[in-house]
Amino acid sequence: MSDEKRIRDMQKGRDAMVNRIRVAHQGKSSLPGFILHHDDTLQARLNQFVSMSSGDDDDDDDDGRSIYMLSENGDPLWDVLEDAQLKKSKRDTKINNRQRTTTLILGNQQGYSVEDEKLLLGTPSVREVSLGSLSLLTSQCITITHHYLDRFE
Repeated sequence: MSDEKRIRDMQKGRDAMVNRIRVAHQGKSSLPGFILHHDDTLQARLNQFVSMSSGDDDDDDDDGRSIYMLSENGDPLWDVLEDAQLKKSKRDTKINNRQRTTTLILGNQQGYSVEDEKLLLGTPSVREVSLGSLSLLTSQCITITHHYLDRFE
């Protein structure tokens, strides 16, 4: 596939997604729980997410990590969230009340590009997680992840 065709396909997909969001939301302010970033780079988004996820935790374990890269090879997401919840319940009230943001990074039907995968895996704040060894549609991944997150709220 030529670069021009790939770029056109990506733009068509992005435009269709933006249109579906606008139609579903009927032009109101941004949807709760969703932020749409476009005309940006993965590196710029990672920098923002890393700065959002780094809080005032003084310990060195993973409980401050809230950026997840979805992959068939990662740790089971349910176990990761359950472990984070257990650690959260052991921390003091000040940290428990701090607002946390969970970011899930998804690939498309072709997966991550080699560059994106290298960048994600090379970022210490990103943890590779999995919903299982079977490939799922993006919409299924989002639904399952929201279900998991809702169970811990």
